[in-house]
Amino acid sequence: MALETNRSEEALAHFREALRLDPTSDFARSGLVEALKARYWVYRTFMRFIYWTSSLSAGLRRGLFLGAYVVARVVPALWSLFLAFAYLSWFSDVLFESLLRLNRYGSYALSAAQRRHSNHFLALLGIGVAARISALVWPAVPGLRQLCFVVLGLLFPLVGTEQLSHRPEQRARSRWAGWTLASVGLLSVALSLLGLSDEVTHRLYLAFLFGTLAYTWVFALR
Repeated sequence: MALETNRSEEALAHFREALRLDPTSDFARSGLVEALKARYWVYRTFMRFIYWTSSLSAGLRRGLFLGAYVVARVVPALWSLFLAFAYLSWFSDVLFESLLRLNRYGSYALSAAQRRHSNHFLALLGIGVAARISALVWPAVPGLRQLCFVVLGLLFPLVGTEQLSHRPEQRARSRWAGWTLASVGLLSVALSLLGLSDEVTHRLYLAFLFGTLAYTWVFALR
């Protein structure tokens, strides 16, 4: 209740006391993580929106998502806002959990699975940023810009698979989709770096981009 009504410090005190009484409580630990993340105003604002949408039916949520997309495409000024919310809907949890590793409470509150997920996320993000910088420094080297988009695109199935931890069958399908996208994308990068078959490389790269786009839409609508 405190979290949903924007009283993060009060929620933090409650969850800390709950953990003091029962250090093995996963519910209290996850609540403590949410309360710590709610200290960031960006996450807090986004979560208030999520709490509101969670009160809607599944059909209304899909309608809201599709309607927002159509309106944002019609009104260009709203496109940046739509993209910000779209990216937050994917990466807010792992992004702010990664920031919590700098917090003295957060570093202990995160579970081993959350820390492992954060490691994978930060590794892909770091490789993507490094590839983009390298592409700017050495523009003549083929494949660097491509590598950037492939690695950053793989963040979607990585995070999507983790969000399905409570649905084993869907998680397995999401994991296979991620590995398939990774194989296609990285093969296109390897061919580009080796300077082999520009036409095949281009087709593989387009297949990766459209496959990633399809994954995000299917995942979001489901």
